[in-house]
Amino acid sequence: MPADVQQAWSDYQESIESLYGRSSRELIAADEVGIQEEASEEAVVTALERSAALGVAIQENLDDPGVEQRELAILQLSAAAVVDLSVANDLALNAAAGESPAEVGGGGGAAAAMAPIGQPELTNQLASVTAALEASPAEGIWAAIRAGGSSDDSVNPRDALEAAVDSALAGVCGDAAEAGSQTFRGLIKLPGTELADAASKAVAVVFGAISDEVGHLLKRAVRFLLKGLEKLLALFGSSTESAFKKVVEWADGLGEDGVKDLLERLYGSEAAKARLRAAIQAAPATSETKMENAAEALKSLETKFGAQMNIVKRIAWLVDKIHGWLWAAAPPWSQLGVTLGYLSATAYVVFAGGDYADWGDEDGGSVNFVPGVESIVSGALT
Repeated sequence: MPADVQQAWSDYQESIESLYGRSSRELIAADEVGIQEEASEEAVVTALERSAALGVAIQENLDDPGVEQRELAILQLSAAAVVDLSVANDLALNAAAGESPAEVGGGGGAAAAMAPIGQPELTNQLASVTAALEASPAEGIWAAIRAGGSSDDSVNPRDALEAAVDSALAGVCGDAAEAGSQTFRGLIKLPGTELADAASKAVAVVFGAISDEVGHLLKRAVRFLLKGLEKLLALFGSSTESAFKKVVEWADGLGEDGVKDLLERLYGSEAAKARLRAAIQAAPATSETKMENAAEALKSLETKFGAQMNIVKRIAWLVDKIHGWLWAAAPPWSQLGVTLGYLSATAYVVFAGGDYADWGDEDGGSVNFVPGVESIVSGALT
């Protein structure tokens, strides 16, 4: 029987409250509340264990027979990753305040090169992800979207199916490009050799090596960072290295303004529009009800993917913040860790978008959780 996601999130929240010395409600309402200086190792370990348990509970729903249940699981993995990365950043801030530079970096002057970490992050992120993590899997992704304040006003079952196809493909590509521009921007600034090297490294091995090199307090941040990345990579399973290598290939020579063009090419958006328009026009026996239902489903798909990418944009922003304190903490392992952060977030964006767009080629084989645009239209025309 699947684990209870809501209970696992409640348990994780409770452990986070112990770290911050505030209730979740107070954390959402407060500004710039950081980790308690006296937070014990036991409290950190408990929070890490509960983060892992939450990840396991969510991942079980990736195999749910219900599409909207699988979509909610994808959304919840990214939302839980936002929490993990926010705690990691706050722990790094705590470490910078509580240890000497040598202790933070684990050796010499490495930590002196760390960029300013800034203000605590969990208070900025918690309200936005709570709706996703409190949603019941039985109700699916719409429970999270409605609770988070989004609406499905764009859904109009009377819209022409062709217009719905155009809108859905443009919306998926546009939302993915907006989130992906942030993650690709971080990638393309890194040396190509760094990308290729990181793509073949196991995330757990890299972050284990970082943990061995940094001081006690920063080690806590690194452990939470690993938990967050593991949640993002749950979509790929044994195909993670293959996905990373494709991202490295796509990033090679890519300009900051080229992400949307890249995704349109990968997803085959223009060819799909032409192909589906022709199929719609050539379907004489298709009932009006089936076409209306398909148009409604496409509008819903576009809204749901937008909700996914809103969460991922927060992840991209957090990875940029983490870059500042991690890069120089324990080279070369910490540099690989930063690179893996960008690779994980970028792979998540591109492959999730491909799943919704139904790119349907070998690039999308490792992520196939939802019926995408072409599947919805084909189902209406048969």
